[in-house]
Amino acid sequence: MTEDYASRMSDLVLRLYELCQERQVHFAARYGLRVAEFRCLRTLWKGGSSSIRHLAELMNLSPARLTRIVEDLRKKGLVERHEPEDDRRFKIVNLTPQGRELAEEMTHEYDEMHRQILALLQNPSLGTVVDTFEDLIRAMELWSDEHMAGHSDKQTNETS
Repeated sequence: MTEDYASRMSDLVLRLYELCQERQVHFAARYGLRVAEFRCLRTLWKGGSSSIRHLAELMNLSPARLTRIVEDLRKKGLVERHEPEDDRRFKIVNLTPQGRELAEEMTHEYDEMHRQILALLQNPSLGTVVDTFEDLIRAMELWSDEHMAGHSDKQTNETS
């Protein structure tokens, strides 16, 4: 019985990922952004200013990749980057007023899109759906902590 659920879950997770990717690409393009830029603006809007390193961790990207994204957003006038005087190697990123306005607008529209999706569910128990997603994410994070930590250490050692 568990094997059947595991197989169905793997198919469902993959399909959900594909649908989310499609939606994010379409959504970001409407604002003239790439998905990574949209995610960066949304992350900064929700969490406030951040170091490049911390923001990269939040977005699960390398600091080098995030630096390129931030530079593209800076050129568009949506973020600014500055260095604290006590540590010039440390870069802080925050939204410009234009970036904050755009991120707020996009976040509200993105949330509305999800409200519309939830309204299409046949089951009136939305709390159960959201609670189940939270439980699934916690379980996946626990699995990753137990199984992926050694893999990333091994990968780091192989590339060193």
